[in-house]
Amino acid sequence: MEKRQQAIKDYLKEHPNIKQLRGVGWDDIKRDSKSRGLAPKELLDQVVPDIPAVFISNGHHSILVNSKALEIAGIDKNTLIRKAGLLNVIQRQESRQEF
Repeated sequence: MEKRQQAIKDYLKEHPNIKQLRGVGWDDIKRDSKSRGLAPKELLDQVVPDIPAVFISNGHHSILVNSKALEIAGIDKNTLIRKAGLLNVIQRQESRQEF
């Protein structure tokens, strides 16, 4: 996990003017965050706090985002989500981060 986080930090250092970060393939992010007692969003927030960050799993079945991405999308604990809609949010609480 630390190698992935460091790779993200290094990339951001090399590209200081990017407006968003997108990635594919951090399939262990849920396990990595759980091992630290965090939600995936919180783990991403530690590494990418100021710009929106979106990571798609290798299988393209999950999208994990940080707080900034949720903020820009206007999604918070009060957002009404249809169960069978385009957005199927796993958790109905403020720590939402997976669609």
